[in-house]
Amino acid sequence: MKIITEQQNDLFNRIELKAVVEAKVNPSFPEVKKLLSEKKGVSEDQIDVEGINGNFGSHTFQISACIYGTKEDLEKAKQTTKKQRVAAKKTSDEDYKTQKEAEQKPADDAPAEEAPVEKKIEEEVKDAPVEEKAQDAPA
Repeated sequence: MKIITEQQNDLFNRIELKAVVEAKVNPSFPEVKKLLSEKKGVSEDQIDVEGINGNFGSHTFQISACIYGTKEDLEKAKQTTKKQRVAAKKTSDEDYKTQKEAEQKPADDAPAEEAPVEKKIEEEVKDAPVEEKAQDAPA
């Protein structure tokens, strides 16, 4: 791997670089991240590979990537698609609903113990009028 340009961008707290890699097959994004992390001595979580370009018949590939100072800087600067934003919102809504249900369950458990006692009283009251009606009907 040969680094062609390396430019410091203080606004986004990152290093923007262009490099050339010689390989017989296209290097994948994880492979490029691994190569850059070994070359620069940073974690793979801090690297964002923007593109891998090659020419037909050539075994050289141009790589454009950014190395961020921290993982948080990478997450702030990275653009998300509409599909990713909708998916993130959906998961946060589901988490909120499950949290609310968990809060309501302990409150529902306490009255549930009292509820069977009340049902027994109602059953006894219902049984008594049924017997009286049965006695009135034959007479």
